[in-house]
Amino acid sequence: MLRTRSFSWVALCFGVVAAGFPMTCSAQSADGTWTFAVSGDSRNCGDFVMPAIAQKVKAENDTFYWHLGDFRWMSQPDQDLLAMLPAGTELSKSEYQQRAWDDFLTHQMESFKKLDVPVFLGRGNHESVPNMTREGFISKFSPYLDRPEIAEQRKKDGAEAAPLGPFYHWMSSPANNCAGCAPFWTMTWPRTPGSGAS
Repeated sequence: MLRTRSFSWVALCFGVVAAGFPMTCSAQSADGTWTFAVSGDSRNCGDFVMPAIAQKVKAENDTFYWHLGDFRWMSQPDQDLLAMLPAGTELSKSEYQQRAWDDFLTHQMESFKKLDVPVFLGRGNHESVPNMTREGFISKFSPYLDRPEIAEQRKKDGAEAAPLGPFYHWMSSPANNCAGCAPFWTMTWPRTPGSGAS
């Protein structure tokens, strides 16, 4: 059984519904369950919230954390970045965009890295605003887009493998690739996001 853990502190993207259904096949633990944490849209309070999420993910012993995207506002300076500047300092959109993804890595993803929590990143619509490119995303986040699990899957996929980029897949356990698994349309949907239920 696959269980997801979501966080009410951060707005969840619609992708949690697609990712958060229980599976009926065996997985990584002896009792057949494993969990992962998923959230997205960490753009305006992520520097405060994401370290707390990292601590919770570690404490709950989740297998990995999946960020669905929208790391920063990108179309205008967000509160996280502005709060770190001296009072009265203004940033142009260009200056902000040059700093935003590095700040995301430093103040949000570093917490997961320090705790040795595997992180997978998705690309949201805020990563696609004008001046932010797919190529720039791949360049900045390639260590996350080419994690060992993903690189290994690309090798297994051979000629059919997707190139390094924001869209990828990997098999994390037999539950992802087993005969007799219930088709996704017969699986139970997750409980209400943010309800604290897991």
